Amino acid sequence: MGQYFGTHREKNVVYLDAEVLRRVDPDINFNWMKLSPDPGTLPSDGFGARWTGSVKCEMPGTYVFRVHVDDGARMKVMNDAGQWIEVVPNNDRNWIDHTRGARLPETPVPIRFDGGKWYPIELEYFEGGENAFIILYWSVNGGQEEIVAQTSLRPPG
Repeated sequence: MGQYFGTHREKNVVYLDAEVLRRVDPDINFNWMKLSPDPGTLPSDGFGARWTGSVKCEMPGTYVFRVHVDDGARMKVMNDAGQWIEVVPNNDRNWIDHTRGARLPETPVPIRFDGGKWYPIELEYFEGGENAFIILYWSVNGGQEEIVAQTSLRPPG
């Protein structure tokens, strides 16, 4: 589930404001360039998004989630013990302007899953100015990083 917001800054910290758009996005693989995700509803700069739902980790193992993003992101996933794990930690290295894009987090945060289940996720993003993109990747057991496919994501409910 994608929720889209206006944003504002206080002391260079970005905050998501009131929700202006809600839609089910098939996946998190967007390159809006210098455009809006929804012209007429959202500006092309100064917007944010929060995606919530679940990700299906088919096989047991150690997963690493990453985002390729311009500008900032933070993400958490619930593990098998029911604890939220910040896989893209909410800190000043991730939740800042990356005007040339970045792969976050710089230091991967591995999370172990039993597999074969749906795990709750929350991913937040903000666009400060100029280009706008976010792509969600994962790797399993040290394998190749791949875009998380639509078939592995579902909205809440």
